[in-house]
Amino acid sequence: MKYVADRIENGYALLVNADNDSVINVPTEELGTLKEGDVFLYEEGRYRRLEKETESRKESLAERFNKLKNK
Repeated sequence: MKYVADRIENGYALLVNADNDSVINVPTEELGTLKEGDVFLYEEGRYRRLEKETESRKESLAERFNKLKNK
């Protein structure tokens, strides 16, 4: 399952399921270094940060923001 880090509070990351928008809280130590907006894959009992998907998602959001800003 893929998740996106929505926010980080009190040692927990709020992760949103990319498929159905359900939300889970995960201790940050299970995720390693993370920032809001990072994309993670959960498989075989652990979370792995997806570098390429994270960067692609950030670029896509920046493009959408710039389009809105320039209207």
